Amino acid sequence: MKWEKDLTSWLKDSRRVLVMGIGNPLGGDDNLGNSMIEAIKRLPPIKGVTLLRCDTIPENFTGRIRKLKPDHVIIIDASEINGRWGEAALIPPSEIKGIPISNHSLPINLLSEYVQETIGTKVMMLAVQPKEMSYSDRLSKEIESSITVISKKLFEILSARRS
Repeated sequence: MKWEKDLTSWLKDSRRVLVMGIGNPLGGDDNLGNSMIEAIKRLPPIKGVTLLRCDTIPENFTGRIRKLKPDHVIIIDASEINGRWGEAALIPPSEIKGIPISNHSLPINLLSEYVQETIGTKVMMLAVQPKEMSYSDRLSKEIESSITVISKKLFEILSARRS
């Protein structure tokens, strides 16, 4: 998968990585960012990696981000990427504003720009194509399956980097 190769390359000089999961717990597949963080938290800790579940208010964590001083930030969110359900893509901040889905109070592109400019960190978004974005506390089966696969691959990539 292209996102895996791109992420591995992008993280090659990382020491402190922050992974932020974003989503609405009552938004069906919109909760995949949070669910991905929870899935990775069930695996062994990774040196130099902080996992942060942000729900729908990632802007409330900017103080914590400044304290952590990560050199790389990965934002995980459900986004319309014109792909198959559960398909992932790594998206740079310059392209995030083109993503039409955003159920968050602060658009992801503004959060990314703020983090880059005030902290001086690199930011990427790991976007995953949702199936259903409706009022529900459950993910679709397709997205549950993709969370299992993507979270394990993300864990492998984060664990293999030099910290």
